[in-house]
Amino acid sequence: MIAVKSKRIMDAQGRVVLPKSVRKELGISPEDRVRIIGQQDEITIEKYTEQQVEETQMCYITGAASPDCRSFSGGIHLSKEAALKILAEWKSKQ
Repeated sequence: MIAVKSKRIMDAQGRVVLPKSVRKELGISPEDRVRIIGQQDEITIEKYTEQQVEETQMCYITGAASPDCRSFSGGIHLSKEAALKILAEWKSKQ
């Protein structure tokens, strides 16, 4: 594993460019999928393999990746948490 320490500036859309050496070491190419995990004051970025993409769906509302997400019409995947939020909002507007 390569250890790289560098400072980057986040743009207005929240994007940060990964150093070329990191992309090369991890085999990350344009259009590859990555998983971003935020815990306390740390962010981890991992390359997603095709198998992981097929096994794990990402919730359309929360953005959380989980094999427990359910597929709905239109190809939308929702976690239980998101479905409950939508239901509560639906009920509050009646």
